[in-house]
Amino acid sequence: MQIGNGDKVLADSDSKVPDGDKTRNDLTKALASAKNTLNDRKLLLKAFSDAKVKAVNDAVLAKAQVDAKVAREAA
Repeated sequence: MQIGNGDKVLADSDSKVPDGDKTRNDLTKALASAKNTLNDRKLLLKAFSDAKVKAVNDAVLAKAQVDAKVAREAA
């Protein structure tokens, strides 16, 4: 996963900063944090979506079971 052009800047700046890579290390940490946040949100959204899909599927199944029961009782 890429965050803006941060990964490219990090790669392109290797051995080119005057502070012994402190700023690059800061960027590395910031990119890692941003990627972790995005991954966490993706997992949360997937879990939310999966739960909603399951709820709809369960409702469809429940209605089909009720419809089948009504049809059996009517016969």
